[in-house]
Amino acid sequence: MKKNTFKPMLLSAGFLLVSFFGFAQDDTPKPIKKIKVFNESQLKSMASPQLLFNEEFKLADGNEFLSTSLDSDALGFVHQKFQQYFKGYKVEFGQTVLHAKNGLVVSMSNNVFKIEDASITPAINAMAALNSAKNFVGADTYLWELTEEAALSGYSRPEGELVMFPALDKINENPVLAYKFDIYAASPVYRADVYINAQTGAVLFENKKIHHADTPATGVSLYDGTVSFTADSFSGSYRLRQAADGNGIRTYDMNNGTNYSAASDVTSADTSFPGSTATGVQAHYGAEQTHKYFLQKHGRNSYNNAGAIINSYVSYSNNYVNAFWDGSRMTYGDGDGVSYGPLVSLDIVGHEIGHGVTEYSANLVYSYESGALNESFSDIFGESIEFFAKNSNDWLMGDEIGAGGSGGAIRSISNPNAFGQPDTYLGTDWYSGSGDNGGVHYNSGVQNFWWYLLSVGGSGTNDNGDAYSVSAIGMEKASAIAYRNLTVYLGVNSQYSDARDGAVQSAIDLYGADSPEHQAVENAWHAVGIGLPYGGVEPPLECVENEVTLTITFDNYPEETAWTLTDSGGSTVASASYSTANPDGSTVNVPFGTLADDTYTFTITDSYGDGICCAYGSGSYSLSNPAGVMFSGGSFGSSEATDFCIESGGGADTEAPSIPINLSASGITDTSVTLDWNDSTDNVAVDGYEVFENGVSLGVVSTSGAVVSGLTPATTYTYTVAAYDAAGNTSAQSAGLDVTTTGGGGGDPVEFLTGYFESGWDGWVDGGSDAYRYSGYRSYEGNRSIRIRDNSNSSKMTSGVHDISGYNNIDVEFYFWPRGMETGEDFWVQMYDGSSWQTVASYASGTDFTNNSFWTTSFTISSGSYTFASNAQFRFVVDASANNDMVYFDQITFTGNYTAAAGIIAGNNRAITNLGNPYGFQLEDELEFEGDFMMYPNPVSSQLNVRLLDQNGTETFRIVNLLGQVVKQGTLLQAIDVSNLQSGVYVLEINDGEETITDRFIKQ
Repeated sequence: MKKNTFKPMLLSAGFLLVSFFGFAQDDTPKPIKKIKVFNESQLKSMASPQLLFNEEFKLADGNEFLSTSLDSDALGFVHQKFQQYFKGYKVEFGQTVLHAKNGLVVSMSNNVFKIEDASITPAINAMAALNSAKNFVGADTYLWELTEEAALSGYSRPEGELVMFPALDKINENPVLAYKFDIYAASPVYRADVYINAQTGAVLFENKKIHHADTPATGVSLYDGTVSFTADSFSGSYRLRQAADGNGIRTYDMNNGTNYSAASDVTSADTSFPGSTATGVQAHYGAEQTHKYFLQKHGRNSYNNAGAIINSYVSYSNNYVNAFWDGSRMTYGDGDGVSYGPLVSLDIVGHEIGHGVTEYSANLVYSYESGALNESFSDIFGESIEFFAKNSNDWLMGDEIGAGGSGGAIRSISNPNAFGQPDTYLGTDWYSGSGDNGGVHYNSGVQNFWWYLLSVGGSGTNDNGDAYSVSAIGMEKASAIAYRNLTVYLGVNSQYSDARDGAVQSAIDLYGADSPEHQAVENAWHAVGIGLPYGGVEPPLECVENEVTLTITFDNYPEETAWTLTDSGGSTVASASYSTANPDGSTVNVPFGTLADDTYTFTITDSYGDGICCAYGSGSYSLSNPAGVMFSGGSFGSSEATDFCIESGGGADTEAPSIPINLSASGITDTSVTLDWNDSTDNVAVDGYEVFENGVSLGVVSTSGAVVSGLTPATTYTYTVAAYDAAGNTSAQSAGLDVTTTGGGGGDPVEFLTGYFESGWDGWVDGGSDAYRYSGYRSYEGNRSIRIRDNSNSSKMTSGVHDISGYNNIDVEFYFWPRGMETGEDFWVQMYDGSSWQTVASYASGTDFTNNSFWTTSFTISSGSYTFASNAQFRFVVDASANNDMVYFDQITFTGNYTAAAGIIAGNNRAITNLGNPYGFQLEDELEFEGDFMMYPNPVSSQLNVRLLDQNGTETFRIVNLLGQVVKQGTLLQAIDVSNLQSGVYVLEINDGEETITDRFIKQ
């Protein structure tokens, strides 16, 4: 029988109903379509663009558009670009481009923002805003401070331009007047447009201009052998400059410095440049090939299409493993000479100069999806230029830049997954965090793979389970479509869906509607998870009966979630939005009531743009009716819409499934058991089964079998199962089955208790006055630990009172630094034997250990010498004053099974009870520590506190029920809110990037 992991139950008894209906017409305007293609009956004259804008955008007063450029192409299209303004201020990233043929507008590319009201009076001046930008960048030296170097690059101190910064997904919610500064730092190297809120002085956004190539891990030296290029004659020698391509290509040597004004020409005594200039020659050759590629294949004259000089600077800094385009020139490091060589391979040169092409065309914002497209277009051009120059390519980016012959690829175009990149939109390896500017280098793999399939063809099944088949059209045609999309249809904030629409229109422009190229483009986008295959149609709606119910389980930000239900006429039937009044992770169930026969659209939105699963909590939603779940989701970005239709039918299902029978167990181990039972029957259909352990629900499965893990050895559990159907009808629970896990006698020694002090404690036992704290003794810091383990019994134990009467021997180990102890001062270990405290070991300073020296020891106590009681405890005692005053250190108790006692950490999280003078000792971190973390209280009702021995803030956690379902996850802080979990037993998993550690806790 197939076993499966558990999924959340979508329907259950006792729904909490929420008041939500708002039947008024929704006046929210429809979003402006990024790429709109007009049919023949809709064509408008190019001579009246404002009429078209008024009709398409319906913007409030104060918005206007001014023409900024007018271009034409070889296909006979005229492209006119307009900049959006609001009350005289440029709307940053706001533009529209009209594409016309024979004087009629046939399509338009829009990145227009609906701004109705925003203050246009700054509250701070430009100087204050610049200071805010500088504080944000935090550079040591700014380029404007280096007069000669700044003049060389045509850069000067930014004055600050007032612009209207629009509402952008994941950046800000409302438009605001902002100062825009082009901040160029020389040390460390940095360049970006930094936007400062003109009302508050806060940093709104940085749009980075220095676009780095990723650094590879391994590689080989890069030389293309003897190559031909153009140089010029100068003062009796030759240098790497030329004016044959555009306005010229110039290559300079920075001689491992960082001052551009001190860079020198790369020269040779004759026209045969020697091997000592190979790095400069390689960069110069790559720049030439890049210029020739764009001119010959796309009719583009240099990166700005106006013949701009391509300046390249090699040998930047020492051991610099990077290359970048900074908005006006190329800079290349030599690598470290051990693992990485000069970063001047053809594909990297093409990639970096490709960023210049993007900047002077779509100018895609270097953030999230638009930034991923930015990186992808550079990869496409880099690989195309490698093929152009060599007549062959390997579909790997940067594979030649390593030293020592080991290869150095940083990305694969043909197999993005091989380098941790996704090949399917939102699929495997898709990065949803904010690092890497929102995953620009990770998520570029989606369009890269689209371009690869378009070039060479391919078939398979993507991460969505969709089969695909793409016919090859060749790299040249695929690149032509990509280039036209970038330079004609895409805009500053285009997303992957826009790239798909623009690529389809580009293929139609170049090769005709329904051409093989057009078909291949749509099929390739379908292959990477965006859009239907060519000729595909949405499946017809399956009509369902009333009543439809919406179920939402929130992520950690319920206030970002909202939804609407509209009918076929666009009228809003119901809607709701939520707030912080809805607890994180809580669930709402909303019945829509009796709906009229019609087609409906349900749209759920997330204002932050990351859906409700899975970056910040495991939220989900579903639409269901008496027949079952109609649709479910959670990972959808800013919004997701689904259609359904209502068709009148019979009454609701009220019959419960039959009770599961023949519950049995197999595969019983120390920590797990496999359960099986007979399938139940139902008048409609059984939707799943709920499994109970000792009367507590562990979750649900969809088939009649489950594997329960995380159990305690030598422990008896009682299991029952109930069946439920899609209408929420649940059977009674099955007959109980008792299962006893293996283990519990003899075996290898196992650790069953670990106590430690929180990192950052200063090592002193507080005496109530800082007068006893001597600074010379407070410098020693670190984590501390005590380990106690059973030496003969394999059952696991943790902290709390415990019956150890069945044990034979106990090992006690401790590690500490006897700070400030005097000769003659003693240290004892005591055990509570059920009636009194017994000293089970003692040590003397100066005899057994030395003051101010690290000390570690262990000993074994046996049941033959002491009473191992049912309420045994341990504590550590030190004579800290040489006069027999005692300090009790870390009173430790035991517990058995999975029940942990609260209160192991006492008073300010120090685990210290002071009974004497303020001298003390400090425990050291054991070298092979098995118990790396502590959680308390246990059992817990609302807040689970977690302490790690070494916590750096990057650890993640998952809470898993005993049937394997992840019920909560996120970044580990020192407290986890578990108030929304059902009562039961759970496993806490903590991952620090190298290993995962686990322990159980009980939710009351």
